[in-house]
Amino acid sequence: MTRDIRPVPGVIDPALLPETVTLLLGPAGTVTGLHHDNMNILLCQVMGRKHVRLVPSYQRTRVYPRGGTYSHVDAAQPDLDQHPSYGQATVLEGVLQPGDALLVPVGWWHWVQALDISATVSLHHFQVPSGNHYLHPPLVRGTD
Repeated sequence: MTRDIRPVPGVIDPALLPETVTLLLGPAGTVTGLHHDNMNILLCQVMGRKHVRLVPSYQRTRVYPRGGTYSHVDAAQPDLDQHPSYGQATVLEGVLQPGDALLVPVGWWHWVQALDISATVSLHHFQVPSGNHYLHPPLVRGTD
């Protein structure tokens, strides 16, 4: 698969190792719940469209984290009676079209819904002088 994917020159590591590429395929309506990744990712939309909602990492308390990585909030239909702080969250949103790329910075919360049959390539290894940053998950107490 990686031989068909070309790294963005000067942005993505030209080695493009298999563990630094994820292919996301799904039918229309496929939803990835509100969560954050532990590294920077570049979402590259290949086929179909995806609706994306993003919340900055510094607003972690407004998304009601669960298990360190996911949120209790249903970003498609947030229940503000149950999760009132989400109403104060900065929610950026847009639709990725084929050929679009979106940088999701480490720790930023994002929710994604495929609007069509969709193919997305997620690239994880940036070519940066100081190396790629990895956000270690917070310690989680109990089962929230």
